[in-house]
Amino acid sequence: MTGTLRVAFLLERFPVVSETFLLTEMRGLQGAGHVVDVVSHHRPRRGEPVHDEVADSGLLGRTQYVDAVLTPDSLDPVPSIPVAPGRHDVLHAHFGPNARRFAFAREQARAPLVVTFHGYDFSAQPRAHGAAMYDVLFETADVVTFNCEHARRALESLGCPPEKLARLRMPIMAEEIPFRARHLWPGETVRIVTVGRLVEKKGHAVALEAIADVARDIPVRYDVVGGGPLAVPLEALVRKLGLEEVVTLHGRQDSAFVRHLLDEAHLFVLASMEAADGDTEGAPVALMEAHASGLPVVSTRHAGVPEVVLDGQSGLLVPENDPSSLAGAIRQLIRDNEDWPTLGAAGRAHVEETFDVAPCTEELLGVYALALSGRDDPRLLAVG
Repeated sequence: MTGTLRVAFLLERFPVVSETFLLTEMRGLQGAGHVVDVVSHHRPRRGEPVHDEVADSGLLGRTQYVDAVLTPDSLDPVPSIPVAPGRHDVLHAHFGPNARRFAFAREQARAPLVVTFHGYDFSAQPRAHGAAMYDVLFETADVVTFNCEHARRALESLGCPPEKLARLRMPIMAEEIPFRARHLWPGETVRIVTVGRLVEKKGHAVALEAIADVARDIPVRYDVVGGGPLAVPLEALVRKLGLEEVVTLHGRQDSAFVRHLLDEAHLFVLASMEAADGDTEGAPVALMEAHASGLPVVSTRHAGVPEVVLDGQSGLLVPENDPSSLAGAIRQLIRDNEDWPTLGAAGRAHVEETFDVAPCTEELLGVYALALSGRDDPRLLAVG
């Protein structure tokens, strides 16, 4: 694709501390010379940390907030929304329920609409609201993207036409994440870290039970970063398991704090699982960032996780919702700590090749080319 694209990101809320992948995706487009605007339905939550990269990107100055009620699946124009013919070349909405509220924008802007799904939107939401909840959106959107094969299969089962589906991996800025080979020195406490929202599908309760098992005979320290509705129950579980001197729940933190914690750790754990309401992961970005930092990973055979963590090569995968197996894998990696540098190097190489912002931006521009392909846009080149 040649020439400068003007892309409007249609978001539920911006910025959100846990959605670094959206910020990275937009920064990747900016770095490739394209213009990015943000239309956000809601303003940021009061008191939530804001990553330094948000200010550095200049995106806040290009963000307009919606002062209107948006009705799902309505195709009627909303004049107060800053999308109009000729203003943008592509509209890009993230998360299925949010995209339904912006369905009208395609006709109002007379620009193609790309919709990106992530996890809860193709799993828990259809279970709660019915498998037909995206019928209008699938008909309206020009391209619907998935971030892993698990997501593709789910979207097809919900009725998305296969010809509208395209892969779009969520990116990380690998060059901004320092790599360090990991070693365990004699007498050193093993530092384990998890980064993820405090929701059921992240498997925090399972991870805490596994840590309690390991901590019975191995000195460990476990740091958890993330906020969410399970904060109070997880604090209670830490006390119940007698882990007050082992576990620290840090709450929501910015990217600088997270990268510092990753740099100090020996191992990364994410016990992803299907929640009771059907909520599942896509391809967790936290695992990509852990690999980029050189951390060996223990995670689960859940959703798109095996596309990020190469079992036996960059870490270990166990069945989901299985504290005993998770503890066993953590013990195995601690026992075989001489393998950490090899595992870390393999993880870094994998995410640089597959999930770094450069290849992901190229993939994104291919998605936009597909969306524009029926509009005789002179900037289109063959994408292959």
